[in-house]
Amino acid sequence: MDFQEMFFSFDGRLNRKPYILRFLLRNAIIWCLGYLIGSLFAPDGTMFQILAFALTFIAALSCLSLYVRRLHDLDHGSLMVLLAFIPLISFFFAVYLMFFRGTIGPNSYGPDPLADGRGIDAW
Repeated sequence: MDFQEMFFSFDGRLNRKPYILRFLLRNAIIWCLGYLIGSLFAPDGTMFQILAFALTFIAALSCLSLYVRRLHDLDHGSLMVLLAFIPLISFFFAVYLMFFRGTIGPNSYGPDPLADGRGIDAW
């Protein structure tokens, strides 16, 4: 599995543990890159603004990718990601994505990521 598939793919399912770990790793990478950009370029400079915009765009895209694949694991469509943009509801949406178990067995978005191929949940 490569970096692009981990953070920028919108296909398949993503169960809770990889979702949380990838979200934490993504946030750490974004934080480090933001700190690096902020320390190398003046905050009022054009290059800073361009790099900050690019970093924000990349962060949003990877966040949407994780949301969509987690929703697929819960057997919901991609449009449900719009709930993340509604104040107050976005908190409950985040809790739902982090704590609710995905669909047991295959669903319309792919096989169960916890199954070991024989229909038995793998630890």
